[in-house]
Amino acid sequence: MTTLLTRAVAWIGLYLAVAVMPLVFAVLGHPGPGRGFLTEFSVALGFIGLSMMGMQFALVARFQAAAEPFGEDALVQFHREISYVALAFILAHPILLQLAGIDIVGLLNLAHAPWRARFAVTSTVLLLVLIATSIWRRRMNIRYEVWQVLHGAISVIVVAFAVAHVFLVGYYVDHAWKKWLWAIMTCALILLLLWVRVIRPLERLRRPWKIKSVVHERGDAVTLTMIPVGHKGFRFEPGQFGWLTVDRSPFSVTSHPFSFSSSAENASVLS
Repeated sequence: MTTLLTRAVAWIGLYLAVAVMPLVFAVLGHPGPGRGFLTEFSVALGFIGLSMMGMQFALVARFQAAAEPFGEDALVQFHREISYVALAFILAHPILLQLAGIDIVGLLNLAHAPWRARFAVTSTVLLLVLIATSIWRRRMNIRYEVWQVLHGAISVIVVAFAVAHVFLVGYYVDHAWKKWLWAIMTCALILLLLWVRVIRPLERLRRPWKIKSVVHERGDAVTLTMIPVGHKGFRFEPGQFGWLTVDRSPFSVTSHPFSFSSSAENASVLS
């Protein structure tokens, strides 16, 4: 328990460190004069909101080391709730700039706005679409598989366009090394999506399982007995569950969670 608590604290600390890292990038090597509290505060909120949106990829990457101290369900729930905080920070950025005397409303005319504003507005609108479709997916009659694909694609565009906005503004990324740091951090976060959607499915192709039996239990419960094909399987911890894809490619976006119900000495029974 103490080890899990220590690891949980360490992961929380890492999350907070990555969230404020853009502020460190901005301050280092920037001798420019201040531009007023509201302006600088709005920029800080924008940077943190962008960083938090980037880390959304990490929260759903299903890394066992990160999920173990909290549980996968808790990470997914945090992924949902923290998106509202990131959205609040991002929306506060232009509002505070407007209050500071910068004509943000005028930049909403995309036909005449500079590209930095076009990228910012498009990224923000897509972020609102992303969150709205997540909250009201069923009311909009969007199939889960379609939503999964759209969610991943729009997320990448949101982050990429926001980073493009930062680069084009250029006030706090006025050195080549800062641009490289931003680019590396952004690519690393987006690669996490490729880990979930490409690399992990490739691994599963090499470790298939065969359903040995299907037993209908009381109520709506079903027990599947599975055996590994061409590998030794794996051990599991109490309370662990697995994502199961049957008669589909491992690249399919549809999978179903099953809890392990057998002894840890026999990792082939799920229910």
